[in-house]
Amino acid sequence: MIIYKNKAILVGAKPFFFQEWFSKGIRTITDLLDNEGNVLSFLDFKSKYHLKKTNFLHFYQVISAIPHHLLVKAREMMSSGNVPGEKDLTCFPLDESNTINLLRAKSKEFNRLLLHKTHTNPHSGPNRWERSISSDKIIWKEIFRSIRGTCHENKLREFHFEFIHRIIVTRKELFSDCIYCGEADSIVHSFNKLSIYNVFHSGSVAMVQCNSQFHVQS
Repeated sequence: MIIYKNKAILVGAKPFFFQEWFSKGIRTITDLLDNEGNVLSFLDFKSKYHLKKTNFLHFYQVISAIPHHLLVKAREMMSSGNVPGEKDLTCFPLDESNTINLLRAKSKEFNRLLLHKTHTNPHSGPNRWERSISSDKIIWKEIFRSIRGTCHENKLREFHFEFIHRIIVTRKELFSDCIYCGEADSIVHSFNKLSIYNVFHSGSVAMVQCNSQFHVQS
């Protein structure tokens, strides 16, 4: 359990990092404990790691910020002999195939991990659409990619995204029927079966085709 940049250990309501501690090899909660699992006193801590810039305020701020359950877990690790060493920090496993060097990692490495993170679970949107329409010929990968090229208006992009993922709230989610025809409401009903929408859609397509050179497939 690393103490730096840990959202569970906050000093001044935010994660902390002490360069002097890090340079002396103080990186985990177990580094703050003695051989019996008790928290070191400030004098023993300062003497053990030969610290010159650290004062008692810094030390007790960190000690008081560590949650009790993390202290218990650190003591259990010490008693079982499963204490992370220097090698564990240089080869920290992210998953079965990727490791990261926590001693040398910088913000760009963590940013690269976020950019290259892939989700193996299928999108829930297509699964919802398959319950009401036949999607054998639909290439969902191209549809998801089309969100950026739909238009430049962010509101319409947001609506396109919500529509594809089928998370638009209709009166069905509000336990009410359609206000136009009185039938059971749903996304398919509102954007396909509802006559007033079909009139609006046909008129919009005709207007775009009349005022531009683009052919819109209805």
